[in-house]
Amino acid sequence: MEKLYDYEKEKEKILKKKPEIKKMYDDLQLKYKLIETVIEYRARNNLTQKDLAAKIGVQQQVISRFERGLVNPRIDFVQKLLNATGKDIEVVDKR
Repeated sequence: MEKLYDYEKEKEKILKKKPEIKKMYDDLQLKYKLIETVIEYRARNNLTQKDLAAKIGVQQQVISRFERGLVNPRIDFVQKLLNATGKDIEVVDKR
């Protein structure tokens, strides 16, 4: 799968230039990391949104809205995504 642009490079460039955007990004980092993980998982496994939706028992529109960042997912939905992608979340003390 050919990349049209380097997402990480562009993201870092924007975050360095705009501290207000970096703050918002940091506040939403978990949400967007999960979105990124799901999209990458689908791409690696040649799955459509419909395929993933069927795998976790939701409608395709639910995956679409999630991937576009339009919803704040419930914990049970996040758990289904983690189970499907073979990932886990670890809570660490940042102090």
